[in-house]
Amino acid sequence: MKHKTSVFALGAAIALAGALPAFAADAQMEIKTAEAGVICPTASEEARQSYNDGYALQNIERLAEAEKAYQKAVELDPAYCDAMDNLGRLLRGRGDAAGAVVWYKRSLSVKPDNPVAHQNLAAAYLYQGDSAGAEKEYQWLIRSDPKNPEGFYGLGNLYIQMEKPAAAIKPLKRAEELYIAASSPFLADVRYALGSAFFQQSEYMKAKDYLLLAYPEMSNHPGINYILGLCYLDPSIGDKARAKRYILKAREAGVKIPVKVLQMIGE
Repeated sequence: MKHKTSVFALGAAIALAGALPAFAADAQMEIKTAEAGVICPTASEEARQSYNDGYALQNIERLAEAEKAYQKAVELDPAYCDAMDNLGRLLRGRGDAAGAVVWYKRSLSVKPDNPVAHQNLAAAYLYQGDSAGAEKEYQWLIRSDPKNPEGFYGLGNLYIQMEKPAAAIKPLKRAEELYIAASSPFLADVRYALGSAFFQQSEYMKAKDYLLLAYPEMSNHPGINYILGLCYLDPSIGDKARAKRYILKAREAGVKIPVKVLQMIGE
């Protein structure tokens, strides 16, 4: 049941900004190794060795050395898009989204159909606040491989962050179907996102149902506890005891709860 106006709606609106998922911006593909997932194999043994060195150094957090090793691999083979992708991920990991974008674009100039670069470019754009750029990349992923859930998942999360829940639900449901078919460990994430989208639409019963499906895997996540608690405050559900339990757990996890919401649970 959708509530267009209620006392709860005001409390939810106050609380909403800090409650919705923020993980879309970090939805990057993993670092590629020399053994698996290589898209632009190199004929240069020296470039390959430098790439392997960079991967090993990155895994032990020697990031400055890893960056130099990847750069050397690119110098030795200017078409080595895998080294460029890993450089982008390294830079994005330390908060340099602009630097990451440069490397992902360079990777795509070598290999325009490189899904790793497209997905990670979307994440970097989202981190920069470039919603239009991120949307374009996620849509490319969907067109390129309609059976890959990542484009649908990324697009849905983007629309949640743009406060377009009606647009988010369809791609997120498709991502859920694909994750189920693949027995993916990310199923809880997409259900959390779906719960958040329905919450944005004030469809609190549907939001609750999706959040409870995700909860066993995410019980310590502050956001899911907060939104779930708010759902239980809605008159259509009306369980203040459960609302209080989830909201206080969110507060313990670091969520700053507005005074109005605390008053609603008797705190």
